[in-house]
Amino acid sequence: MPKDASVQEQRGPSGATSQAAALRREGVEVGRGSLGEFTVDFATYGWFPEELPSQLGEEGGNDSDSEGVDA
Repeated sequence: MPKDASVQEQRGPSGATSQAAALRREGVEVGRGSLGEFTVDFATYGWFPEELPSQLGEEGGNDSDSEGVDA
């Protein structure tokens, strides 16, 4: 992958710092937790699809654990 690619390197000591900088450039507010870890408010910046991939194609909300079990 070329050095100017937009994918951030996630390994190494500067991976999290690079990702935080990229998020800030996109307008995401990145904070710091009490242990110095980077934080993002997912309630504000999270991605929440209308349907989760695991829910696609399900009808009636059947519990897959109970299928085929005799009562």
